[in-house]
Amino acid sequence: MNATNFAQIFERYEDPRDLWDDHPEAREVLMELGKACTFNEDGRHFTQFLRHWQDLEEAGLVEVYRPEHSATGIRYSQEFWNIELTEKGQEVLEVLMDAGLIG
Repeated sequence: MNATNFAQIFERYEDPRDLWDDHPEAREVLMELGKACTFNEDGRHFTQFLRHWQDLEEAGLVEVYRPEHSATGIRYSQEFWNIELTEKGQEVLEVLMDAGLIG
């Protein structure tokens, strides 16, 4: 599933539990909401352990901060990027956790 496909499918559902039930291929993407952090316990950057961070970003569930050097305007490399759940991402995660779909 690519970012555009997931985002388009996600957009059609008001309740993420219905998306979970109707699209098994979306489950792997949704499960990553519970793991979304800049660095995991092993010290790995999210670009190394979240396979679907771009899908989540395209759907508006996470926001990726890509800082730029103030003097040159050049974007810093990926290891300086940060990720966090958006308000919508937090809501979806809570619904899925309350339903026992994500631990």
